[in-house]
Amino acid sequence: MYTRLLVPLDGSKLAEQVLSYVRALGGALGSPITLLRLFDPMTIWLGRPRGQDLEETIGSFREQSLAYLGTIKASMDDL
Repeated sequence: MYTRLLVPLDGSKLAEQVLSYVRALGGALGSPITLLRLFDPMTIWLGRPRGQDLEETIGSFREQSLAYLGTIKASMDDL
């Protein structure tokens, strides 16, 4: 029925509450799970350190997002 489950996350604990259900559903259906970290570019632009350009800010956010998703993936493996 489903070939892949896409899970958008914004970094909040509220969004992470879906993970145990997604893991159970993915296991029952045999569907791989794809985690996606969402962000608002304007929030990143307005919250950047003074003097830092946008590309550097986005690169930093990307690294933080990959680390976050790695942590989430590891926690899902433990469920």
